[in-house]
Amino acid sequence: MVVMRTFWCKDRPTLEDISMAYELVKMDDIAVSIEWFIPYNGRHQRIITRKTLDKYPTPEKFFEESIPHCYGV
Repeated sequence: MVVMRTFWCKDRPTLEDISMAYELVKMDDIAVSIEWFIPYNGRHQRIITRKTLDKYPTPEKFFEESIPHCYGV
């Protein structure tokens, strides 16, 4: 089991939000949950762990490939 910290974004997560999550995972070996809500689309969540850092070695890569940039209505 691992400690998880949860963060709520007022809008879609920014690259700075993802970078902060990466730093927390690297420093404290915890899991970070990032959640946000898009009107007429719903609630979204991404969980960043050590495995995430292996799959997406940089926050930029995670941001581009895992965070939706367009939302349906």
